[in-house]
Amino acid sequence: MAGRIFFVLTCVFLAVWILTWVFHFSTDKSEKPPFTLYSSAIDDFAMFKNDEDGKHFSDCKSNEYTEAQFHGLLPQFYCRQLIMDNRLPDTINGVPVDAKFIQNENFSFKIAPSVVNKHEIPLYPLMESMSGRVDLEMPDDVFRITDNGIEFVDMKTNSVNQEKSDLFMQVFEQKNFAFPAHIVSGNPSVKKEYDNGYLLTDSNDKLYHLKMMRGRPYLRYIDLPDGMIPKHIFVTEFRNHKSLAFVSDTENRFWMLSAKNYSFTQVELPAFNPEAESMTIIGNFHDWTISISSKDALRYYAIAADGLRCLKTYEVPDAEPTTIQRVGNYILFVQLRLLSALDGDVKPRVAFLGE
Repeated sequence: MAGRIFFVLTCVFLAVWILTWVFHFSTDKSEKPPFTLYSSAIDDFAMFKNDEDGKHFSDCKSNEYTEAQFHGLLPQFYCRQLIMDNRLPDTINGVPVDAKFIQNENFSFKIAPSVVNKHEIPLYPLMESMSGRVDLEMPDDVFRITDNGIEFVDMKTNSVNQEKSDLFMQVFEQKNFAFPAHIVSGNPSVKKEYDNGYLLTDSNDKLYHLKMMRGRPYLRYIDLPDGMIPKHIFVTEFRNHKSLAFVSDTENRFWMLSAKNYSFTQVELPAFNPEAESMTIIGNFHDWTISISSKDALRYYAIAADGLRCLKTYEVPDAEPTTIQRVGNYILFVQLRLLSALDGDVKPRVAFLGE
C-alpha cells in the first residue's frame, strides 16, 4: 500500500513539473527591453532597440533620433565611435575631456540574485596588493576565518602555514576583530587591474578592510554610519580608484564606500534587495544609469556621480499577459519548478495561482 501511494505521488509530481515546463516553454516570451542610458544632454533616458523593423533610437518622450544623433547624446559611452567620426567634444558638461579621461572614468557593475544567493566555499586567496608587477598573480595559499582566528592553508600540502597565520592573527587581535566573520567579500581574480583585498565584518558587524602589502598584513577598521549594518558587500576595484565597494545594508539601503577616505555615501534609491533583484550600473564621471530588475518590474534611475542624488527615474511598463497565459495560469493553478533564477539550487518550488 505504501509503495502504491509513493508511486502515485511520484507520478503526480512529475506530471505537474512537466506540464509547468511545457506551458512556460510554449508561452513565455523573452522580449529584450531597449538598451537604456541616461543622457545629460537631453535630461532624459535615451533608448536603442533593434528588431525586425531595424534600429530605433528614441527617448522617454518618444522623440526619434538618427544613429549619429544618438551617439552624440551619450558621448561617454560612444567615445570610441565619436573619435572615429572626429566628433568627440572637447568638453562635456563643462569638464574638459579626452579619450583617456573618459575611459578611465567609465565603469560598469552588475549583481544578480543567482550570484548573491549561491553557496560559496569559505576559502579565499589573498593576493599581493603592492607587488610592483603589471599582472596580478594568484598566491599558493588561501585563508579561512574560523571561530577562533584566521588561518592560511597551503594548497599543495593542505597544511596550515602557522607563521603567516600568526603574523596576521596579531594584527586582527590588535584591531579587536571579534571572530568569526559574518561577511568576507572580495574579487579573487587576476582579471583586474589592481587588487584591493577583502572587506570583512566581524561577529559584532564591525567593518574592516584586509589587504596584504609587500607580504605584510594591512587591516583597517572602518566607521559605519549610525544605524547602518552591512548585509551584502561588493568590492568594486574600478579603474578610477574612487570607490572601494558598494554595500547593501539590513534596511535594503544602497551605499558607496569611498576608497580615498573610507567614507560612506548613500545612493538615492528606493529599497533594493540584492537577494531578489538584479542591478546593473553603467557610470561615467557625470552620472550613473542604474537599472533594477525584479520579478514584476524594470526600473531605471539616473544618479549624479557627485553626491549620488537621483536625477530622474523611468519604469518600463509591464507587458500584459496573453489570453493563453491567463487561461493556462488558471488551469495550472498549482505549478512546480525545480530551478529558479534567484539561485543555483535544484529543489521543488511550488507556486499557486496568483503568485
